[in-house]
Amino acid sequence: MELLPSSGVSASRLDHDMGMKILMVTIFPPEVGGPATQAAHLCQALRDRRYVPVVVAFDRNKTYIDNYNGIKTYRLCLTRWSHNRAITKFANY
Repeated sequence: MELLPSSGVSASRLDHDMGMKILMVTIFPPEVGGPATQAAHLCQALRDRRYVPVVVAFDRNKTYIDNYNGIKTYRLCLTRWSHNRAITKFANY
């Protein structure tokens, strides 16, 4: 049983109590297409195994936090002129 360096909590306890968080950076529904659909299926499979998937996806219009079927999704608007502001806003959530 390994200890997490900064917390003193064992890794096995963390997995059972809270679930390990897994960050995915991808396109995600409601975007259409194979990668978005597969990402949603993968997130559901991870949740079924008691992991906590968190998604960072891109939006064409604005930066916001979404909850898609119980999966926390950070949507970042990355246009040519707003990418620095969007990343700063995301970092402050």
